[in-house]
Amino acid sequence: DTLNFAFSTILLNAEVVGELPVTLGSGADYAAVFPKDTLEYYLPKSVKPEKFKRVIEYTVDSLEAPVEEGCTVGRIKVYYDGVLLGETDLVIRSNISRSGAEYRIREITAFLSSKLFFTIALSVIGVCALYFVATAIYRAQMKKRYKDNQLY
Repeated sequence: DTLNFAFSTILLNAEVVGELPVTLGSGADYAAVFPKDTLEYYLPKSVKPEKFKRVIEYTVDSLEAPVEEGCTVGRIKVYYDGVLLGETDLVIRSNISRSGAEYRIREITAFLSSKLFFTIALSVIGVCALYFVATAIYRAQMKKRYKDNQLY
């Protein structure tokens, strides 16, 4: 009966099985996801590959550039009729560099919405207000002295 069985490829490592969004990527807003390994299983020749069930479990919802080739983003499991045939890691097969401009914009936006910026802004406004009040008081006193000196 071994003539009725053969090694079957149940998952190719060159097959794109999904994609993940990438933030701050230079020229890429998503990354293709591949199985790390090709999976083979000794099966009856009558088994139809379309009957395999794939379950993908990501460990991340998205990626932030820079993304390095080979980074692991989850696992994929292949079942047939409820039986686990094999599993392997999910990886990214390309490098995605960070967009310098987008990164700087995000950092500036984060700073402008931070408590530190709010505190600094309030301090500057307070110092400016004190300066204008002190200047107005000084000018009023100088004006009064000038008028008092004019009377004599």
